Amino acid sequence: VEYPSKYGDAVRRLNEARSRLDEARELIAKGDMEGTGLVLLDVIPKVSASGYVILRMFGDASNEERNAAMRLHLKANNNVAVMMTNVGLEGDGDNVDGTIINNDDDNNPSSTPEATALELKAHRIEVALGDLVGTLGDADITVGQGLRGELGVSAPAQIEILGQLADCRREFDVLMSVVPERVSGL
Repeated sequence: VEYPSKYGDAVRRLNEARSRLDEARELIAKGDMEGTGLVLLDVIPKVSASGYVILRMFGDASNEERNAAMRLHLKANNNVAVMMTNVGLEGDGDNVDGTIINNDDDNNPSSTPEATALELKAHRIEVALGDLVGTLGDADITVGQGLRGELGVSAPAQIEILGQLADCRREFDVLMSVVPERVSGL
């Protein structure tokens, strides 16, 4: 599976994979379990790869935001680094030399509302993606059981698989509701 190189390509691939699930539903309704399984085998790695790219892009955006905030903080403080030496009483072994950044408040200067929003959005996407991939895997297993005859005759197997595909479509819709078209579009 080729990983999308851009965020927009990853979102587009997710939308295409969602359409393929509709195709799988039509195939199983016609009794084509093998075709349904092939669609799932095509969709699962593409969803995983696209989700990975989207999460990586959110991580990169969050890091960029934090780095920019830290640069502003350092510039505002004239890049002051304070050398501190803690000199204790002679012989007590508490001599410590180190460089620290002058930060008068207790807040992390790289923690900005924008960075936090990006990280929270990434977490929601990660949870939705995990739920979707798990549900797709369950559907794939169910199709395999149907192909081996472990679910009984064809009609009950089709009904079971249709239910699994409905769950997949719901999870896919949840994922797509939390994935923005652009990372900057938060």
